[in-house]
Amino acid sequence: MLMKKFKNSTRFLLWCAVSCFLLVGCTQSADKISSNQIVKLYNQQLKEQAQAQESIPIKVGYYETSSEQERCTLKKLEAAGLLTVSFERFAWWEKIEGVKKVKQSYYDYWSWSTVTRTVNKKILEYNFEDHIMANVALTPAGKKLVLKSLPEPVSKEDKDMIQPKLDSAKNPECFVKCEENWPYIENPFIEKKKEDTPQKTEPKKETKQKETPNEEDDEVTIERRDNKQYLAYQNALEKVNETEVHLKGCTVKAIKARNIQIVKENGISTAVAEVIVEKNNVTKAYSAIKQELNKTRTLEPVILTYFMDKGWVIEEDFQIGFMKEYFETWKELCDALEDAADELGKSGEGEETEEEAQPE
Repeated sequence: MLMKKFKNSTRFLLWCAVSCFLLVGCTQSADKISSNQIVKLYNQQLKEQAQAQESIPIKVGYYETSSEQERCTLKKLEAAGLLTVSFERFAWWEKIEGVKKVKQSYYDYWSWSTVTRTVNKKILEYNFEDHIMANVALTPAGKKLVLKSLPEPVSKEDKDMIQPKLDSAKNPECFVKCEENWPYIENPFIEKKKEDTPQKTEPKKETKQKETPNEEDDEVTIERRDNKQYLAYQNALEKVNETEVHLKGCTVKAIKARNIQIVKENGISTAVAEVIVEKNNVTKAYSAIKQELNKTRTLEPVILTYFMDKGWVIEEDFQIGFMKEYFETWKELCDALEDAADELGKSGEGEETEEEAQPE
């Protein structure tokens, strides 16, 4: 009776082990891949590449802003109640007149080559200088969104290729410095040259300093009709004090994979799919700049390759939709994959024919 119960329990355990083995084998099969597997791999890549959370970088303090788009961003964030901003403009006209050193190139028929020479050229230019300074300060609501630190990408270390580290105590021979520093011995057969006596330098005559926008040899004078604006701008540059901060934007997560296809060529299994990526926890800063709200979704193409020891792995070039701009439609993506597989097969056939053609 005991032997019969023992046999039944042994069969039950054996059946459980075989079932688990088959279940694991199915999930890692090169013939199939599920939507949940792709979503899990995609979200893992997002975390490893520090792209699971987006942020909005801005500058706070007193600084010069030369971009109209940057000033528009500051106005939008001010309308969202996240900061206060004020602008100050410094503008003036300049007249540049004088002689300027200019390099000219011409073809010399005697030497059959292009020769460059420096010539004096009279110039008369009118420049309009326009500079805008911004004074930016965060509000209490904006300070709550400031990130203390940004997530950093995870550095992947190949565990199979970890190298032993050298130790100065165990391996002193590897830390011996081979650089030699012997003292220099002068040649006694060569007489030393007498040091030249310092020449008396005549005092230079005082000359009025002229502003030279290009080279020192240029003789150029700059005339400004509104010199007060120029001086005020120079004073403003001395007050520049800026700090870059990052405001919380949103969280990014893949929620579904669809249109999954598996292509097999030359023993290589490749999966192609579309991943639906959703953005949540959208802040006012992100919605004001990106014009996106909670549950905004995007489609990202992804390609995976099956390895016998690793299972399904996302291709590097297609992580996080890196190559999406090269494919306008989903059909073009699939056609490109099939064409690449065909070319790989043709190149393999060509190599075999060449080896067969070689004499033994």
